[in-house]
Amino acid sequence: MAYTNLTVGAVVVGNSSGAASFTVNCGTGGANFGTSANAHTTTLGSTNSTSLTVLQSGSGGISVTTSSNGVITLASGTGTISISTDATATTLNIGTGAGVKSTFLGSTNTTSTTTVQSGSGALNVTSSNGAMTINSGTGALTISGDASATTVAIAQGAAVKTVAIGSTNTTSVTTIDCGTGGCDVGVSANAHLTRLGSTNSTSATTVQSGSGALAVTSTNGTLTINSGTGALSISSDASATTVTIATGAAVKTTTLGSTNSTSATTVQSGSGTLSITATNGAITMNSGTGTVSIGSDATAATYNFASGAGAKVVTLGTTTTTSSLALKYGTADFTLASATGTVMSALDTGEITYPLQPAFLAYLPSTVTNVSGTGTLFQLGTTTALTEVFDQNSDFNTNGTFTAPVTGRYQLNGMMSFSGCTIATAISVQMTTSNRIHRLDWGRPASSLTLGGCIAVLADMDAADTAVVKGFSFGEAGDTDDLTGAADAYSEFSGFLMA
Repeated sequence: MAYTNLTVGAVVVGNSSGAASFTVNCGTGGANFGTSANAHTTTLGSTNSTSLTVLQSGSGGISVTTSSNGVITLASGTGTISISTDATATTLNIGTGAGVKSTFLGSTNTTSTTTVQSGSGALNVTSSNGAMTINSGTGALTISGDASATTVAIAQGAAVKTVAIGSTNTTSVTTIDCGTGGCDVGVSANAHLTRLGSTNSTSATTVQSGSGALAVTSTNGTLTINSGTGALSISSDASATTVTIATGAAVKTTTLGSTNSTSATTVQSGSGTLSITATNGAITMNSGTGTVSIGSDATAATYNFASGAGAKVVTLGTTTTTSSLALKYGTADFTLASATGTVMSALDTGEITYPLQPAFLAYLPSTVTNVSGTGTLFQLGTTTALTEVFDQNSDFNTNGTFTAPVTGRYQLNGMMSFSGCTIATAISVQMTTSNRIHRLDWGRPASSLTLGGCIAVLADMDAADTAVVKGFSFGEAGDTDDLTGAADAYSEFSGFLMA
């Protein structure tokens, strides 16, 4: 049966009652429904109750096409729309034609959910030179938020990429987290600039770590930390810690503080040690025209300069033009010492002693008989050893010889007392040094049985020069005069280094 060019209002084929069925078959010529050129509506299938409509084909394909810019709509009410949900491996293309396409997947209406997923194959979302935007409104936007171990790569292609993470809008917060594997930012081998944080207004940037290390490293490049007019603090918390700056094994040039204008630099410590150490290098403290103060506070303390065990060369003060040097102390004593002991001790009341300065006093403890009378010269201490009262620096020998330890000016004093004189007419007392003889003669008073004389000289002596006291009496028939000696020091020798 065939109907061609029907002009009637409607054509009904088949019976809708009971279990009646309707089949349209064709050969290889094809079956066409509603394909005429007239504008019309073609409806296939029923929306009644549990009605089912099936469109199927073999390997030839199913095409749903509107050729005149019309809309194609697939709607299912509350039912599910499934496309390619069978178990067959296939390729599913949506909006892949060569024309310009606007493709929408999913609904923004209320609690609508959209899932784009894949198996072990890749899930690619690609835009060719166009913008790609993923927004979630007030909802959370999660990438790789499942529990599976995976690698997430963002903007790692070979081309130049500009990557922005986070928002600068009001109180926006950006967090980059990692597990124990580490978090790398800007660690590629390419030369590049890496910025962290914002300089805008009151923006704050925190770089922190737990008990692991926080390392900021620059390989041969400059590492700069600036804070503008804000404070720059390193380890300013209350935790006990060790802060090291430039302590690596390589050669380091370390500058602390600024010389600009009124800049101030403070290096301080608590009750622990503040150590400034140079290993074989110079330590220099300069202040220009300003004052260098050490220990200028009101706290009682001890200051040691060059007090280590090694050999030290210490220079205090300068000889340049009108330079001055003042050494001051309070009510305690001032002491200058060497390796062998105290060199000088000054009391606050002004008394000064020189415990190591050469100084000696020795006397003849007993009388030596028949030493002179006819001009025979006798040296004090040759037959009877002298008794020392003191001998600072141990430069005097009890045989009567003083040896100068250094070149200088020495105050030397000698006294000899001759007794048992009968007809002697004169005595002589001499201070004999390596450089010259100093001599003083006296005549004998009438009927005096004792003749005494003393000599005091300021002698120039070189190091290792010697000095002795000698004397004689003259006018006797023989050497019958005695040299008086006793604890009261009738005959003695004394001296000290003057300058």
